[in-house]
Amino acid sequence: MTKDEFEEILSRAEATYAENAPLYWCGFRRGLRRAFLGHAASSQIDHFAWLDFYRDADACVAELGRGYIDGLEAVVAHGRSGRRKAWPEVRPASSATDPGSLLDSAGE
Repeated sequence: MTKDEFEEILSRAEATYAENAPLYWCGFRRGLRRAFLGHAASSQIDHFAWLDFYRDADACVAELGRGYIDGLEAVVAHGRSGRRKAWPEVRPASSATDPGSLLDSAGE
């Protein structure tokens, strides 16, 4: 993923943030930055805490966690396929997420 592609996805997330699901998109932007910038964006402790947020009993924290994981996956999927992933849809709060594959990502 190039810097221009990263900035394009980030700007789309910021535009969507104001329209709907602000907690999800806040997490998405943070995950996007972490995946693109790595350790410069956050510490390992913060990263693993955010990966666990999706399981939180508080719906707001869980929504942040789902967004964070999707932001990470947007960059990871782009790197694997060499092409842009479809723009993510906001997932309902009841959807399950398995961040296990993200724990094994190179450089994390």
